[in-house]
Amino acid sequence: MRSSVAYAISAIAHWDWPENWPGLFDILINYLSSGNEWAVHGAMRVLTEFSRDLTDMQLPHIAPVILSEMYRIFQDEQVRDKLHLSKLCFN
Repeated sequence: MRSSVAYAISAIAHWDWPENWPGLFDILINYLSSGNEWAVHGAMRVLTEFSRDLTDMQLPHIAPVILSEMYRIFQDEQVRDKLHLSKLCFN
């Protein structure tokens, strides 16, 4: 179910971002930084799906925002362990 929702959000974002959905990445960053296991997992799933369709023109706008938050999550051992990121990212 979660994968289907992530795919649907990603498909909508493909057409609507950034013109009609400018706040999408603010929403995803909020979920990534929430510390809530399910919110982080959902945001990662959306980003995984969305990144499959990124163009070379979109990547420079997205990467600095998302990568800095992902780096913070992976560097914080307590957060990483709490969220079981190795399990969440690769399942």
